[in-house]
Amino acid sequence: MSALRMKFECIAEYKGFSESDGVAVEGPPTYATAGAAAIDLRTTKCVTLRPGQAEPIRTGFKVAMPDGVAALLLPRSGLGSKGIQLSNTVGLIDSDYRGEIVVMLVNRGLASVRLLEGDRVAQLMFIPYIKAELVEVEQFSTTTARGEGGVGSTGGAASVADSSEGV
Repeated sequence: MSALRMKFECIAEYKGFSESDGVAVEGPPTYATAGAAAIDLRTTKCVTLRPGQAEPIRTGFKVAMPDGVAALLLPRSGLGSKGIQLSNTVGLIDSDYRGEIVVMLVNRGLASVRLLEGDRVAQLMFIPYIKAELVEVEQFSTTTARGEGGVGSTGGAASVADSSEGV
């Protein structure tokens, strides 16, 4: 097995809130383990999410990333198993954003879920990105076997039952 060797370094500045800001925060977000790819963001207050309810969750965390680095706001699997999801499934935080990271959670489950102050509510993963130069063309310079084949074109898509057939 070959190993992939890469080294990227990113120093992201962060700014936490204090009790005087009306937000309770215990230090910066952290990586849960040495192999964790993302830092855990925590809620700053207790909140109960009823089924179908969406709620902005404050994290008390601001971050400044260098140009060429963005952050993905990702859901936590433990909350997902309880029906709690990010309302837009994945969030993107651009390198020029300097405001507090607020996590919009929605309860898609059947029961209310209570989050306690300090509970981990999302993960933040830093990623390098490339800005493409867009060039308008009459025809693409390369072709592929897939071409314009979209959803399900490579096989394995589940068939959809006709609603008139019943279930």
